[in-house]
Amino acid sequence: MRVALVNLGGNQGKTTLAVNLFAPRMPEAKILAVETINAAGGDLGAAVEQLKGEQFARIYAELAAADELILDVGASNIEDFLVGLSRFEDGHDEIDLFVIPCTSDTKERTEAIKTAHMLSALGVPAEKIQFVFNRVVDGVEAEFGDVLNFAKKTGLAQANPACVVPESELFALLSDRKMNIVQALADTTDYKAELKAATRSDDKKAWRRAMDMLAITKQSKSMDRQLQHVFELLTSPVGA
Repeated sequence: MRVALVNLGGNQGKTTLAVNLFAPRMPEAKILAVETINAAGGDLGAAVEQLKGEQFARIYAELAAADELILDVGASNIEDFLVGLSRFEDGHDEIDLFVIPCTSDTKERTEAIKTAHMLSALGVPAEKIQFVFNRVVDGVEAEFGDVLNFAKKTGLAQANPACVVPESELFALLSDRKMNIVQALADTTDYKAELKAATRSDDKKAWRRAMDMLAITKQSKSMDRQLQHVFELLTSPVGA
């Protein structure tokens, strides 16, 4: 499978999902960051190759040669990427799934819908364009009603309200520690013991690290289960 995470807007969680949702479940896939100015997945402990959107011929060659690939298309490069996609006859055929992460602010929802419109205009079929509702607090219906209505009325994209990544401090903590969820799940350190030791020695730096790592390890399993659920929904045949 070859996946592209795209959105005209920034700060929607594309890189976080590339590294923590898709990469663990596509172990043979390279992460290719189409980015110039923002942090890429390498800051989250993942191996990443970086290209610019204007290098679309190279990006297309990577897609054509790969059985598995994760494209993390940054907001600073998405217009060049889409222009390149439009110039290659049926270029979108080399991408099996376009994922549009969407957060709940009005501007971000508008940009997500606009992204789906642009992909559809390029000939991408609706079943290959799927929203993921990110940083959800009060429920998808309450926070993303316009996105759900857009998908239902136009039929241009898929918007499954169960494709939810809940709001969590976990991803910020992982980013601060330059880690990903796979590394967190593999960590067997007894951070409770480290926390107690740091308290006894009054080592504030060690205490803070142990506190953060305890929070990370205690939240990673449940979040990973949810990410697995989202992955299965995204990659199941439509209507299955």
